[in-house]
Amino acid sequence: MKKFIKKANLLFKAIAITLVLTLTLSMMSIISYADFEDLISYEKKISAELLEMIKNPTFENEKISVYIWYSDIDKNEVKRKAEKESGFTQDEIKVDHKISDSALIDSLTDVQEGIQNSNVERKMRDYLEKTKEERNLAKEKVEIFSAKKREISKEKHKEKRVKLIEILKISSKDIVMESEYAPMLIAELTIDHIMKAAENKMVESISCFRGDKGITEQPWNSLIVMKSVNGITKIHEDLGITGRNVKLGITEGGTFDPNNNDLPDNRFNIIGTQNSSGHTTNTALIMAGDNGVAPDAHVYSYSIGGLFSKFYSSISNFISPEYNVNVINCSYSLGSGSQESGLRSYEEEYSEWEKKNYTESEK
Repeated sequence: MKKFIKKANLLFKAIAITLVLTLTLSMMSIISYADFEDLISYEKKISAELLEMIKNPTFENEKISVYIWYSDIDKNEVKRKAEKESGFTQDEIKVDHKISDSALIDSLTDVQEGIQNSNVERKMRDYLEKTKEERNLAKEKVEIFSAKKREISKEKHKEKRVKLIEILKISSKDIVMESEYAPMLIAELTIDHIMKAAENKMVESISCFRGDKGITEQPWNSLIVMKSVNGITKIHEDLGITGRNVKLGITEGGTFDPNNNDLPDNRFNIIGTQNSSGHTTNTALIMAGDNGVAPDAHVYSYSIGGLFSKFYSSISNFISPEYNVNVINCSYSLGSGSQESGLRSYEEEYSEWEKKNYTESEK
């Protein structure tokens, strides 16, 4: 009987050891597979162009300027907090832009089809006057809600960005730019640092930053020709629409010339340092000069001074509660890159991201 019990104990021990070894090997297999999957996902985070640079021995001991996009803030949380602090829900600030005046619609249709209608301006002015209070109230609600939403978003982005910079151990001297309103920063990192950053779960993508070069200002055509071709004068005279209460932002290599007589200082403002540029002055004249497309609009000009990293700062300034512009113009090109390859640049992606996330409440 004792021999039987002894053999049974040995059998149980053998089974137990076998089970433990089997489970251990299984766990090792799972962990290895998970590690392999993570390794693949890390590499997927790095752009093809940057991967080529990483493989190039030339950059082995060099710092590379890169974009780091990380996981976004909780938009629903921002929305809920903005609604609570502003006193308006997002549904309450939606504006129905449909014109309800059938007579005015008929007159506008006549103008569109080239039919003379002498009453169209009067009807448009009457309509604008009749709906002025309603439109101003809607505009005020939108501005209050949008400003609060941007304020909260800015705080949330800062919290997340500071945390990520601390986790990745990025030195302040290596940071080129920190976006205040988007989950993105630009930094100069070594290859080892880039690979370690890609391993972080907060990081979603890392790609090359082209650097502060390659900005080319574009020429402009005759303002008279432009207004004639596009029927701007007809819009001013027939409809009375001149850009009143609209805020425009211009981000260029320089600012407009404040001494130009067609750019009155009661409507034109420079943010930051004045750096007069002929191209920017012409852009401002086209957009909102006394003879421009929107002669009653207010304009804010920001010079990036040839440094493309400042482009992001200009956008952040324009959409901040202090300026809260409605339209942003950027009419310089980036030289080589996406334009030649037919691919969208990261700067275009950033602009699209900003537009999608900070103008939705104004649609």
